[in-house]
This record gives sequence, structure tokens and C-alpha cells, in this order.
Amino acid sequence: TPGKGYMYKANTDYSLVYNNAIVSKANTLHNSTNNSLWVPAKHNYPNIMCVIADLYLNDELINEDNYSLVAYSGEEYRGMGELVNGKWFISVYGIGDEDITYKAIDNNSEVIYDIVENMDFKESVIGSYKQTYSLHIGETSSLPTIESNILVEYDAISGYLNVSSNGSYINQIVLTDTYGRRIVVDDMKSINKRLNVSSFQSGIYIVTISHGNGISYHKILISN
Repeated sequence: TPGKGYMYKANTDYSLVYNNAIVSKANTLHNSTNNSLWVPAKHNYPNIMCVIADLYLNDELINEDNYSLVAYSGEEYRGMGELVNGKWFISVYGIGDEDITYKAIDNNSEVIYDIVENMDFKESVIGSYKQTYSLHIGETSSLPTIESNILVEYDAISGYLNVSSNGSYINQIVLTDTYGRRIVVDDMKSINKRLNVSSFQSGIYIVTISHGNGISYHKILISN
């Protein structure tokens, strides 16, 4: 509501970092969206767990944005980390007591890693700006795959992304970047799709495809 907010009082000087993902639950409880790998179905869940973390690789602190950090519950994407002043802020969406795991993606090499630590979902704040939670990059991994009966091909010469299925209708295609932003949402039902991505910035994108047999996730590198 315009003109209303919250007041924070402390006995000493203190810098408060506000997580703008924590909003009224009324909208959360009365809306629903389709699941997407890099766009969490946040309106499907009533609660948010906020994690403030440091990310380490071989005991070396990773405080640059050449990595992406994502949270999962099983094969379902639950949140994306954002690097702010060298700290990772992760808003994880859930219900309660789900097992939350993490993956890190090297945006330069495209290598995906499992994070060693996992945790039970709780409606609380894990870590703080002064005492962060530690996450450590572990073994190489891959993106969750539910359904692989979809062919995704990027033609760098024509600048088109071609998607075809084995006879089942494609209900929706969502392209997101490594920051979790939806770049394209195509809801036209078809067996084959051809998307013009020639104007996209070069980089890694995730293609989430909803179709008759399930959902498939694909990572592509676009070079324009």
C-alpha cells in the first residue's frame, strides 16, 4: 500500500539489506503459474526461505558474477541466487520441510556443479550479511531432466532455434537467461516450433518445454 511500510530500529549503526522477494502472501496464495526450470512457480508456494551465503570453490571465495546459483527441490526449480556486494542472496520458494539442493553454473565454461550442502526448507532466514551460510562447489553435474523426447537445435547461421517433438504437441516454450529472466514465452501449440533468436545477446539460455509427455529442459549456447 502506498505510504505504508516497516521501521527497523537498532541500538547501533547497521546497514539493512531488504529482500524484496518477501511480499504479501495474499497474492501467493491466490495465484498459480506453470513450472519452469529458471522461473520458479513462486505463486504455487506460500512460504519463502531466504539464504544469505558465501560460495566457495576449493576454499576460494567466489564473489564475481561469472557463476549462477540455483536452488532445487528434487527436479523442480525453486529459486535463483543474486550476487549483491559479494554476498549471495537466494529466495527459495516452498511449503515446508522439503529437501533443498543447489547447483552452480560456470557461465563461461557452461559446466554445472552440485553444491555440497543441502537443507530442509523452513520459512526463515538462513545466514546473515555478517555471518553468511557457506556453500561449497562440489562435483560436476547436469540439469534435471524429466523428459528427453524433444529435439532442440540452434542454427547460428540463420539465428533460429528449432524445436521438434516425437508426435506430441508442444504446449509452451520458455527461454530464460542465467539470471532467471524470461526472454521468450511461446504458448502456441504445435509439434514443431521455430523461434527467431538472432537479436538475443550471446550467452547461455535454458529452454523449458511443456508438452504432452511431460517437461524437458535444455541448455543452449547462443552466439550472435
